[in-house]
Amino acid sequence: MEKYFDGFVYSANWGTRRAMLRIPRGLIDVEALEPYFTGESNALRIKPEHVILEFNSNEEAGDWQEDDEEWLSSMLPLREDIIAGDLRCLYLGWLIGVGRRRIRVLR
Repeated sequence: MEKYFDGFVYSANWGTRRAMLRIPRGLIDVEALEPYFTGESNALRIKPEHVILEFNSNEEAGDWQEDDEEWLSSMLPLREDIIAGDLRCLYLGWLIGVGRRRIRVLR
């Protein structure tokens, strides 16, 4: 991920889901991203040349879904939104983590 890919999606039939986006560090304001990555379900990895945004879910899935292979193509436009400064998708990821009690809420 760090070296070759801009997007990554992993899905397992036992409920593990993982999505990652890599963005060149010079294209975004890293400090603006930090408030959205405050818990165990979201991670922000800052590298010298890139920033990697990671979203994790380990909820029990129930039934296996065969359409998981389309997730990456639907997520890549979010990468472009983040680069353009639109952080709404990060807020939604943060909000899901709050709802699942996996995010620390700062007061």
